[in-house]
Amino acid sequence: MKNKSFFTIPNILTLLRIALIPLLVLVFFEYYEQKPFLPAIIFAVAALTDLLDGFIAKRFNMVSDVGKVLDPLADKLFLNTMLLCFVIQEGGFIITLLLIINVIKEIYLVTAGTLLYKRKFILSSKFIGKAATFVLNLGIIFYFFVPYLNTLQIVADSLFVLGLALSLSSAVYYTITVYKQTGGRLPPKS
Repeated sequence: MKNKSFFTIPNILTLLRIALIPLLVLVFFEYYEQKPFLPAIIFAVAALTDLLDGFIAKRFNMVSDVGKVLDPLADKLFLNTMLLCFVIQEGGFIITLLLIINVIKEIYLVTAGTLLYKRKFILSSKFIGKAATFVLNLGIIFYFFVPYLNTLQIVADSLFVLGLALSLSSAVYYTITVYKQTGGRLPPKS
């Protein structure tokens, strides 16, 4: 049974993750060069709320349609905001390419998801999408410390390439799943 309430613990954790975005941006540009651990801690805490909200939602039967939409949206906003911060600060080739491809993919998924949501067709996050987010988040955490330990560049870039491959695979998976479930036709408007 799905929880109809908006203010569930998982949804509150998701809203907290969204609320941390401006703080992360501010701390990143203020402290990244001198104290990279400060924005890294904020990012890691936010990433942990993503794991925690999913665990609580499933374990305590607090899954809601709002959460199915809000959680991936929070992931997309948080991850791409951080990638944009690094692109502005560093401008590295792989992270810039990752941001561009990821944003195009996210625009596609958000547009399709919004269209389907308006027709009461909700597709929840699957393991491949969560794995992509986890790998990209891990890459970002390593990337915070690249200026202080150059060998982390290879680790971060490898995680970014793997995360992007998983992310693109998840977009293909969601597209195929929707196509199979709808027979290639949009559900009627309710």
